[in-house]
Amino acid sequence: MEQKPEQRTSPHAQDKMFYKNFEGGYITVEYFWRDHQPWLEKQGYSLRPRYHPDWRPSWEGTKKYYEDFEDGLIPM
Repeated sequence: MEQKPEQRTSPHAQDKMFYKNFEGGYITVEYFWRDHQPWLEKQGYSLRPRYHPDWRPSWEGTKKYYEDFEDGLIPM
């Protein structure tokens, strides 16, 4: 009998800002940058507002598509 490979689930799957829970939300690799943003800022680096811990999407509450906003652009 053939066994299926285990399906991995993201450790962020329950986060409301995870892309599968919120259109335009974080993809898995973006959590690294969000989580390290305060330290990076102390070192003199500036990241996009999207990666600040208190970020709220600028398109939230509008009827516009998230990719129409700078903070809605997801890295490829």
